[in-house]
Amino acid sequence: MASCMVAGTAAADERSYIDFARVLQVDPISEVVAVPVKKERCHNSKRARRADETIAGDVRSAKSGISIGAAIGEEIRHRERIMDMRRCRLVTTYEKRDRIVAYRVRYAYGGSVFVRRMNDHPGERLRVRVSLHP
Repeated sequence: MASCMVAGTAAADERSYIDFARVLQVDPISEVVAVPVKKERCHNSKRARRADETIAGDVRSAKSGISIGAAIGEEIRHRERIMDMRRCRLVTTYEKRDRIVAYRVRYAYGGSVFVRRMNDHPGERLRVRVSLHP
C-alpha cells in the first residue's frame, strides 16, 4: 500500500519517491485585516483678517473747520475683511480588506483524493512524496 504526502513533510528513505498529483480544487483562505490608508482631508472656512488701508483725508472735514493739513493728511482706517480659507491635512484611516493567508488544496493521486492546507498556490500539479510500505 502506498501513502501520499506533500514533498518536504517526511524524511526521504529508499522506499519513497517524488511524483506529481493532479490538483482538483484550490480555495483561498482569507482573513480580514485593517490596512492604513493616507488621505487628504480639506475643509473651507471663513476667517476675518484685519486689513489696514491708507485713505486720503476727507475734503468735507476741511469745509467743517478742520485744518487743510489735517484734511489732506492721511488717516489709517482699520477694517476687517472676510476671507475664504481652505485648510488641508493628511489623515490616516484604516480600511478593511481581505488578505489571503493560505490555500485549501484538493488533489488526486493513485485513485485517492487528499486535502491539504498550503501557504502557496500549487498551480495545476502538486509535487508529492510517495512512501511505499510493505
